[in-house]
Amino acid sequence: MIWFFWLTAFINKETVFLYPQKNPMNSSSIKSISILLKIFTLAFLFLHQSALAGVLDDFNDNKVKGWNKFDFGSGNGYLKEKDGQLTIGMHQAPKQQFFVAATYSAETFAIEDGNTLEFSVDLIGANQADSFAVLSFIPKEYDVSTLTGYSFAKDINDLLLAKGLNKYFYDTTEGDWLDREENIRLVLSMTGSGKSVEVTTKVLDLDNNGAVLFEDTRIDSVEAEDFSTGDDDPAGSFIGKPGNFVLLLYHNDTNGSLPPSTVTLDNAFVSITGASNKNNPPVIADVYPVTS
Repeated sequence: MIWFFWLTAFINKETVFLYPQKNPMNSSSIKSISILLKIFTLAFLFLHQSALAGVLDDFNDNKVKGWNKFDFGSGNGYLKEKDGQLTIGMHQAPKQQFFVAATYSAETFAIEDGNTLEFSVDLIGANQADSFAVLSFIPKEYDVSTLTGYSFAKDINDLLLAKGLNKYFYDTTEGDWLDREENIRLVLSMTGSGKSVEVTTKVLDLDNNGAVLFEDTRIDSVEAEDFSTGDDDPAGSFIGKPGNFVLLLYHNDTNGSLPPSTVTLDNAFVSITGASNKNNPPVIADVYPVTS
């Protein structure tokens, strides 16, 4: 016999009632449908979470797709995928400070109140001590040349969190991360709280099960923050502003003597987590037959 049911989900009560159209069901049938609905719910939750977290690009196709190069129009920068990794580099030594950026343009992201937007990338290696690898969130309303946004930068001797060119929340030269510029993960985590953004930066050791080599948290509020370098001008966070995932190579040549820089990266990753109700699916918790 074919059974037809109306499924009414009372989301606020987190309860589902099944109303049989005809012929009452026995307890074994109710139990079977309850199990099926719970399996469906778990699958739905899994797919929902998967949509909010994943690898933006693992570079395994060895083709640069979805990334826009920026090198100040010089033609000196290049992006190359090989052996499942991305290399950002320059053809010739610029004889000055210079950077090459790769902006993922196929998708934008925003830091929302109550949610955490997290970017990460694996730094496989750099060719010299003054080659910075930089992981950035750059709002679309700003040109990448200004580096206006949140940027986590590392070379072999320095770690810094920037909000723009020469605008640093911190610039540190001490820690377990010193002399490590290979097989580490850079993490830039941004949590919205009202009109402020809590920015957490981490360095993880990929050779030691992701052990934390560095972690720091700063608050970017509506007020001007006390920077270690430069001024927080204009003040205010970037909450609610759509922006891009950006990777950079910064060539820190202060005396014009360095050869061309390169950094090699892998596994550009994005996740969004938090309590925003509009992102949460309905919960089907239990199934009850109608007793009357």
